Amino acid sequence: MHKLRNTIFWAAMALGSTAVNAQQNVSFAEVLAHPSQEPDSTLSYGQSAQQRIDVWLNENAYTDVFFIHGGCWLSQYDVQHARAFASALQQQGHQVFAIEYRRTGATGGGWPKTYDDIRQGFAQWLKQRDSNRPLIVAGHSAGGHLALLLGAESDYRNQIDAVIGLAAITDIREYATGDNSCERVTVDFMGGTAEQLPDAYAAANPSTKQAHPNTLLLQGDNDAIVHYRYAHKLKDAQPNVLPDAGHFDWLHPQTPAFKQLLDILQEHH
Repeated sequence: MHKLRNTIFWAAMALGSTAVNAQQNVSFAEVLAHPSQEPDSTLSYGQSAQQRIDVWLNENAYTDVFFIHGGCWLSQYDVQHARAFASALQQQGHQVFAIEYRRTGATGGGWPKTYDDIRQGFAQWLKQRDSNRPLIVAGHSAGGHLALLLGAESDYRNQIDAVIGLAAITDIREYATGDNSCERVTVDFMGGTAEQLPDAYAAANPSTKQAHPNTLLLQGDNDAIVHYRYAHKLKDAQPNVLPDAGHFDWLHPQTPAFKQLLDILQEHH
């Protein structure tokens, strides 16, 4: 049955291959609807069902991608929406380790628990890792925020080869002052405003930290959730703004944004 599911999945990917580089500013629903492969295995790093890492294996991979999904740090957006992204990366020569973690709301997260999960999961995974491939830490949106914080940790600076923020929230203090749907829940994630919790916001803000020396910020200029100005918020990071790309384009395997990400990962071959 597993082999049959694989056959169906790759056939669906092949049928859609003519549309590669044809779609832009895709919706969240389109990302969810794209064919995807279930993970090959799951690693647990804690007692909660949310504390796990889904793994897409590729024995011929040339990079390991540790991926942190987004979703405004909210419980209702889980790692499921990153499966098409992870499946496509697997097909293109990467092993993908997509971490699930506790988030604001029913899963019991929020600052600092959410980031504590990322640190704990990454540290435990590193101890089990048996690969010498380049290690890329990547995150999308709120997951990009967490990826940038992880990359800034001095303990991991020499173990991570590159950090890639996809439509990443690089300045959480400024982001919390906005009024779109994701910006408005930032205060809930943090447990208060920046005026009420200045130390917490400083600890949670990538823009106040020394970024990993090989940090790349990929952003679309048609992003209605994280404005492309955030790609220029980290002085030590390299910004790359893609014309006409939207917020979810980085997760959809049939967009110019995803193709650009693949080209960048290819450089680590």
